[in-house]
Amino acid sequence: MSQPLSSQENNSQPNKAKDDIDPDNETVELPPNEQGVRSTRLLWSGPMESMMMDLYIQAVERGKRSNSGFQSSTHKHVTRELEKNFPEVAHCITDKKVKSKLSQGFKRNYEAFLALKNASGFGWDDITGVATASTEVWERYLGSHPYARKFWGSPFPEFHKLDLIFGDIRATGENARSISQQGLQLNADLNTPGEAQPGDQTNPAPPSASPTAYLSRSHSKKDAIANALNGLVGFLQNSRSQSEQRQQQQAATTSTPSVTNLQLAMSLYQEVHAEEASQHEALSAFKIFRSDTNAQIFTSIREKNLRLEWLHQQIDEMNN
Repeated sequence: MSQPLSSQENNSQPNKAKDDIDPDNETVELPPNEQGVRSTRLLWSGPMESMMMDLYIQAVERGKRSNSGFQSSTHKHVTRELEKNFPEVAHCITDKKVKSKLSQGFKRNYEAFLALKNASGFGWDDITGVATASTEVWERYLGSHPYARKFWGSPFPEFHKLDLIFGDIRATGENARSISQQGLQLNADLNTPGEAQPGDQTNPAPPSASPTAYLSRSHSKKDAIANALNGLVGFLQNSRSQSEQRQQQQAATTSTPSVTNLQLAMSLYQEVHAEEASQHEALSAFKIFRSDTNAQIFTSIREKNLRLEWLHQQIDEMNN
């Protein structure tokens, strides 16, 4: 989900008090990994952040946001959906952490980027989500807005989604619907026909299944990877054609561009994998992400090592 949503604070900023931890750097406890080493630190992953934003956009569509913000029932619903879709950290996800992520993480980034975007001397590449300005303009602005340093040269494609969550209520509606449908429609398509869904009938809750279920159901990690990925590719190819039809219909009624799978994949790669990769490997990865299906698969694989192994396979196939 790139450094926009899960980046470390600038080293020049003062240390925060214990009770005022930036949710981007929030620590949670994980189960032991394959080596039996128990990790005690986890950054919010790109897929978790993306689903959380989609769920709040759905709440906006349903009129669950007022001038004072979201109701507590909305935060509880988002928490439950994240617990179901990310069971490996379910015991660590609480209403308080979700609300903190929304208000201190997402909203802080949104307001900082909005101010930057509207500042004199700045432009914005709407495709890559990168704020543009001369070095002189950047340095002058950062002198009084040090938090904005995280956006210098880094894409922020999440701005469109956050604008639907925190922007003018009058600007929501079809714009919000177009983005949330693309994010959570994948979950809806995976449900078994006729399967009952939680929640009331007037405002059904988003289904809990996700594309990554193809991977989590694999019992033999090595032997089942190929079958799991093949099934996921088939699903994504089918859903992509449906998504393209919806996008064409929505294009006539919305002026807010959707966050692309390419942008999400690049954001996740730069956030989690770029520091451990060579420049050549990173450029090869970006070529892989030009395929929309590959970009969706990459962002759907939650386990870091499995995701990297899949990417290396794609790079090898491309080079052969």
